[in-house]
Amino acid sequence: MRALAVGYENRTFLPQLRDVQRFLDRTGVPHGKLKSRAAATPIVIRTLANLPPDNLTELLLDKTSTDSDYALLARAIMGAKTPSTTENR
Repeated sequence: MRALAVGYENRTFLPQLRDVQRFLDRTGVPHGKLKSRAAATPIVIRTLANLPPDNLTELLLDKTSTDSDYALLARAIMGAKTPSTTENR
């Protein structure tokens, strides 16, 4: 859990507010209108604390949660190969 909390703080885990909203929606946590990632921090930490260890491990291994919009855009612009693009060839 600590690694996810640090990742959240560093914006490598749930880097955008909409990522936070999707995460909370997926976990079934009511959150209302979130104004910022900072305001959502207590909710995210409580949610992580209530998840089973195997779910935390899954989140740590999930590469899609660490890709910011900028990283995705940069990869698309640079033409970097991802597993989905190499499968289509």
